[in-house]
Amino acid sequence: MLSDHTTEALLGSDFRMKNESASHGKKGKREYLTDSETMTMLDELNKFL
Repeated sequence: MLSDHTTEALLGSDFRMKNESASHGKKGKREYLTDSETMTMLDELNKFL
């Protein structure tokens, strides 16, 4: 059974922005899930499988 955490909505604070080089001098931003949230979700997935 999945824990209550998986039923919670993700918040803006659960993500971080990174600047990345898109192509020849163009910059872009990408949003990533924080390391702690990533590990929590992977642990939940592993328990489920």
